[in-house]
Amino acid sequence: GRLTFPKPLVKSPETADRRIVALETVDDTLWWAQRVGEHLDLYVWPADAKEPKLTRFEKAGSKIERVLWLGGERILVQQAYSSSAKLLTLEKGKVVASDLPHLAKVNLAEYHLYRDGKRLRPGRLADGVLQWLDDSLLPQDQVMLPDGQKLAGYVPLAGDEALALEQGGQFLHRLKTDASGIAHTTLSVKLSGGISLRQDPVLGLFVIDGDRIA
Repeated sequence: GRLTFPKPLVKSPETADRRIVALETVDDTLWWAQRVGEHLDLYVWPADAKEPKLTRFEKAGSKIERVLWLGGERILVQQAYSSSAKLLTLEKGKVVASDLPHLAKVNLAEYHLYRDGKRLRPGRLADGVLQWLDDSLLPQDQVMLPDGQKLAGYVPLAGDEALALEQGGQFLHRLKTDASGIAHTTLSVKLSGGISLRQDPVLGLFVIDGDRIA
């Protein structure tokens, strides 16, 4: 009936210059990025694995402040005080950096990785609309609420359903995608507020507000 005391996970002992620049969960997978000297280390730890998988992006960590894992060996990175982002991939162990025109001015907080069925899918939630992105991070589809309502949070469910938090936190909507790929609201539940919606493997489904978690 006792909780075990956590043990620190010590990695990258070759340098004292270490800093975690990202820590997120996608479904039941934990991932984080750590700047280690001039390198950038990506750790991906699925719930059914005993140890996280380490992928090192050689000499790619200098001045990196924000990182988003895009699945596989692909990350989106942003340097300190920079408005642009770069797409980094590993090809035969070598880092390939892509400066894409549509990433010249971005807010990396708008970009997320979602578990959509059996696949991981990058998306951008901005201006109340969720845009599904392709491998080059260009929009290829989108999810919108009806009647001009705006999205604030999105959590995919099993099959072709999802939960969407309306901006202002007044309603939580259950969405179902039809055969043509358009999401329709099948149920709306009134809430007492909320800024964002999250699904956590331990805490379950919760809404974050300015001063509380429900």
